[in-house]
Amino acid sequence: MDPAGPDAEREQPGDLASSPGLPQRPEEDDALEARRMLAAVRRGLFGKSVPEVHVGRFALRRQLGCGGMGVVYEAWDPELGRAVAVKVLRPRSDAARSPEHRARLELEARAMARLQHPNVLTVYEVGEADGRTFVAMELATGGTLRAWLATPRSWRAVVERFVEAGRGLAAAHTAGLVHRDFKPENVFMHGHTARVGDFGLARQDGSDEPTDPEPLQAGVDPRWTRTGTTLGTPAYMAPEQWERATVDARADQFSFCVALYEALYGARPVVAGVPDLGVVAGATAVVPAPPRWLRAALERGLQRRPEQRWPTMHALVAELERGLQRGRRRAWLAAGLTSLALAVGVVLTGRGRIDCAGEGARVEAHWNAARAAALQAGLAATGVPYAEASGRAVAAILDARAGAWRAARVEACQAWADGARSDSLYARQVACLERRLGEFGATIELLVDADEQVAAGAVEAAAGLRGLERCQDAEALLAGDATVTIDSLADVQALAGLDRARAWLRLGVPARARAGALAALSRTPARMPASAEAHTLVGRAAADLGELAEAELALAEGFRRAYATGADEVAAEAATAMLGVVGGRPGADALVLRWARHARVAVRRAGLGAAEEVAVDDATAKASLSRGDLDAAEAALRAGLGRASAGGLADDLRLAPLHALSGELHRRAGRSSQARAAWQRALDLLAPQLGETHPRVLALRERIASLAR
Repeated sequence: MDPAGPDAEREQPGDLASSPGLPQRPEEDDALEARRMLAAVRRGLFGKSVPEVHVGRFALRRQLGCGGMGVVYEAWDPELGRAVAVKVLRPRSDAARSPEHRARLELEARAMARLQHPNVLTVYEVGEADGRTFVAMELATGGTLRAWLATPRSWRAVVERFVEAGRGLAAAHTAGLVHRDFKPENVFMHGHTARVGDFGLARQDGSDEPTDPEPLQAGVDPRWTRTGTTLGTPAYMAPEQWERATVDARADQFSFCVALYEALYGARPVVAGVPDLGVVAGATAVVPAPPRWLRAALERGLQRRPEQRWPTMHALVAELERGLQRGRRRAWLAAGLTSLALAVGVVLTGRGRIDCAGEGARVEAHWNAARAAALQAGLAATGVPYAEASGRAVAAILDARAGAWRAARVEACQAWADGARSDSLYARQVACLERRLGEFGATIELLVDADEQVAAGAVEAAAGLRGLERCQDAEALLAGDATVTIDSLADVQALAGLDRARAWLRLGVPARARAGALAALSRTPARMPASAEAHTLVGRAAADLGELAEAELALAEGFRRAYATGADEVAAEAATAMLGVVGGRPGADALVLRWARHARVAVRRAGLGAAEEVAVDDATAKASLSRGDLDAAEAALRAGLGRASAGGLADDLRLAPLHALSGELHRRAGRSSQARAAWQRALDLLAPQLGETHPRVLALRERIASLAR
């Protein structure tokens, strides 16, 4: 039984206030920690009858760290059954305990609670216990970005993590919040993703310590702004912070660029108006050296005058994302051009002069023994403990995919050569198969050059490669779009870019997926089905990044263009993704039903398989669950599991999320045994493929264990 779980005997507020209460002075923080440690020892000796130390409703487990602003604990939330981080703030003066201070803290707490973004640690609650303010927030388990940087990294890996943190800062700025103390210690690794923390948790009136965010939006009481106080960590402060001038979002941009510069070049930049504070111990430059475009981007963000910097964090992050795409574009473009040109050449050659076995063997250019060994080595180089297990699983999946593609390509070729298939149908079938081969090759390329984030999604990315059902459905091919036209080099570039963007999305790297899809969109005429696909991929990536307004616009446009060009497969993809974007809104029942209906019609028109039908059920269930409609969610889950069983997918890895979602539904409904069974089924599907040390497997085991607390 977890000592901080729901069965623990809770210390009441009256007990907390006596002998002794929470410490009222900074030096008494040690007393709180001593009480917590004493309680833990006594519980170990005498069992759960010994009260725990609580702050509010949160049972303190262990101290995670302390600083000038307060002490952070890992704690247990008995109401929601989850581990959290609780920061107990230190009041520095009578002003810090004033009604004005508490009102401003509550105002900013509400703003922070509304800030839901994949790259920002979530604030759950702000409260008081015995006169001490505490903040309950999401618990990050992967350490700080500073610790992550202690291991040698490539410039690309460093920039990718900072781009994630930059997206978090940009989202905060959009919400009207300024961090004012951005540094690697305030960025936390959550799995393999960087998330910015400590928004607004450090304001201490009259201190020179880091402070909470400064509201930017109209309607906020101007008394909450601060001018004339030196605020921030000196090594990362903007010139206007040193000058005690008014600070806005551009100060965060400056601090961000200092931190990234330091991570790349092993030293802090020299900027007029900012003291030279040297370097962090152990900081080293990355090898090989970063490209010139990157230094130019940082130099703009490090300008002394705020108006000479990037206009927003969004603009800086967009520039970094564009730069990350430049380095790899040439290789995949050449490969895409060769592949698609060969596909068209096959049809133009004539029926009697084609080597069908050779056409099928073209898959070996992407997947062969040498490529398999390179993939295994690439995953192993990431150093993740599950690399070997993931490598074996990925290789098995890709072997099967390559064999299926070879067989389908030979069959289509032979049928055409024998006169059993028309030129029109064969051209569309070849185009469909070539697109699948392009996605296959792009995914392998990224896996060979994997980092930790890519390694985490490797198995599920391989399993999620689109199937060949549509390519073998003559009726759907003839009724729908031609999928590909080779009218110009721009067409080839766009399609190769979409293949790569889709691979990034499948690997869980939505920022790169969006940048790639946007680049492809700029080269794609609006009349082409590929423009619908590009809009759809942009929307899906934006949804994964938590930018739902952009996602809704892009997906709606993708669906509209897909419908207009007969691209039923893309229409199904856009409608299914839209369910996740709009489904969580209050009163969205009718909207969810409408998009689900669009998705199902498009899936069937496109001749897609059971996996795509199940994906619609999964998205519908998630949307219903997010609105708290357990009955609708359960109906959708049952339909999906039934379709999966009928379609031969009962043991498919892609069904694990559906079982995991079913477990969450049962947990919310208070059905612990059913929740355990569903999560165990998901675990049975995932563990043999991902390995016991994979984060997804560990998370499922933690969920199952939490049911016993």
